[in-house]
Amino acid sequence: YVPSALLKIGDGYYNLKRYAQAAQSYSHVVRAYPKSKEAPEADYGILLCLLQERKYDSFISQVETFLKRYPQHALAAQALMQLGDTYQQERMKERAVKTYQELISLYPNNELAGEARFRIALLYVKDGKWAEAIEEMNQVIHHSPKGHLAVEARVELGSLYLLLKNYPKAVEQYEWVVKNHPQHPSAKKAYLGMEEGYRNIGK
Repeated sequence: YVPSALLKIGDGYYNLKRYAQAAQSYSHVVRAYPKSKEAPEADYGILLCLLQERKYDSFISQVETFLKRYPQHALAAQALMQLGDTYQQERMKERAVKTYQELISLYPNNELAGEARFRIALLYVKDGKWAEAIEEMNQVIHHSPKGHLAVEARVELGSLYLLLKNYPKAVEQYEWVVKNHPQHPSAKKAYLGMEEGYRNIGK
């Protein structure tokens, strides 16, 4: 009962954006009840508080501690994703990519693995690494053939192929989106891309 109550108090402070007090409540759970089922959630709460307070060095260190304590916990993959996103936000692209790759390696069956692949692909796009981006987008599609990530990956692939003037392949990606997900938010972009692709094929 006590660790559950402390966790709820921490959550309450967190929702009020009183992160220092939230962290104190979470820390109490971890220190006094380390074997409780609430301990991993409390430890993760500490991570979020550090992130909100922009204490990035402490956050990075705390993620490493979290992964050692709870390597098989459901929140472990989420912690790695948060770390990768933080590196990306701080424009540390190489570290972001390595962190996402670690997530994929450690938790290949977690749904966040697909998100990590997609983030890696987008980072390659930003760096102009077209071949790597295409390979990673294809990996996203291979591992998530029917989900929303497949739609986003195919739209991004279409854009890459347009950029590389490979219009037939661009049209192929866009047509798949339009045919299978006509109501998806990205379908409009797919229609426009498909039109551009056909226009250039005809030249």
